[in-house]
Amino acid sequence: MNRRLAHTGLLSLLAIGLLSAGALAQVKPTPAAAVTGADGLGPANPAMISFAEQRGSLLYRLDRAAWVASDAFQAVWRDQPGVTPRGWVVEETGDQRLVTFFGNRGNELVALARFAERNGRVTTRQHRLSEADTVLTGNQRALASAHFRAGVFAGSPAGRRAGVVPCAARPFNTIVVASTDGNGSHDVYLMTPWVENHVYPMGGHYRLKVPVTGEAMLDRTFTNSCLNVQSGVPGRRDLRPEALVVTHVLDPQPTEIHVFAAQTLNVPVMVAIDGQVFRVTRDGIRLSQ
Repeated sequence: MNRRLAHTGLLSLLAIGLLSAGALAQVKPTPAAAVTGADGLGPANPAMISFAEQRGSLLYRLDRAAWVASDAFQAVWRDQPGVTPRGWVVEETGDQRLVTFFGNRGNELVALARFAERNGRVTTRQHRLSEADTVLTGNQRALASAHFRAGVFAGSPAGRRAGVVPCAARPFNTIVVASTDGNGSHDVYLMTPWVENHVYPMGGHYRLKVPVTGEAMLDRTFTNSCLNVQSGVPGRRDLRPEALVVTHVLDPQPTEIHVFAAQTLNVPVMVAIDGQVFRVTRDGIRLSQ
């Protein structure tokens, strides 16, 4: 089983068309920032392309750290009387990410374990924490609060009216991006989990704004409906697509979700927008000609 698929089991526990090789070889990418425009949606925005590249890569790094650390946490965690695991937060510093698992101990929110991740590997682990080490930092509490409030919104009547529902019979994967604009409002991504090796969910992903105080708010959706794409052949792990092809109608350029998918699957994602095709890879977003 794909290890990232196995990660969805812990997520539940914590409640929280194919191109041929020949066709792909004919694609000639040019920098997406050079796009002059497309009918209907207007010109691709270079600033938004840069944002999508950077944010999509960040989402991938945070998500990878979470599922790698989740494997490590599952291996060492043993039930403790009066302690209930609730989730995790991921903090990035340089090329390393610290994943802190937290839970309730009575009425207190405490750290349960901490794992550092770099390049997809756990580099340090702390799972027998001293009393002092169970104290969450202010930033960790803020991220945990954003995580909780996003989940509350998703399960509320307001969330359902806004159409915030996963495209799989599993809870959302939640990725919290710490505030960078100085106002303390976090971006929280609610992502439909990947539950089948050969089917990848391109739809069912949402970005919420979660302020320091107050309720979470839907910031945007990334598709108008569920959109599953074939990412392999059942029972044939040796067969991989040369690329995935999707259409997009909400923006004049690909989004961070397309970048996240390309890095998660490690295959190009070809995004058709208003008669143009963008090639999204680990190296960025380019217009194909």
